[in-house]
Amino acid sequence: MRVKCPACGAVNSLDALIAHDAASEALNAALLLNGDLGKKLVSYLALFRPSKSALTFQRVTTLLNELQPMITAQQISRDGQYYPAPVEAWVYGFESVLAKRQDLKLPLNSHGYLLEIIKNWKPKTANQALSVVQAVKNDNVSTSKTVTAIQGAMQWANNG
Repeated sequence: MRVKCPACGAVNSLDALIAHDAASEALNAALLLNGDLGKKLVSYLALFRPSKSALTFQRVTTLLNELQPMITAQQISRDGQYYPAPVEAWVYGFESVLAKRQDLKLPLNSHGYLLEIIKNWKPKTANQALSVVQAVKNDNVSTSKTVTAIQGAMQWANNG
């Protein structure tokens, strides 16, 4: 079966993609993300494509493997601090980067700009704000390495 990439227009055989190790890994990683997040992610990945060549499956796999743990954990780390990053923050970040694509130096080399946008993301609804507060309350998101170290020391002291 022949398939066409919605981001770059490349046509390839689905069987060949699954048989190719890097393509198979990229496909598996992409399948974990669906809905609006998955669509925005595919468009975002296109910003890493060199102007005179195609984006390799190895590079796609690398990019997805860099993002997937942060998306799953729903937090990012910047300058030694942790910030909440629910799905809404990722969608907002991808949309913001895509909206500025004409102002960016392409191809992108890293996720730095995206992570800065997500770092500054603020919830727009009460439900989004509640999910961020709950994540912080459950210690899923720490404000810094220092806070994490203090929390660990306090747990150790209470258990010892």
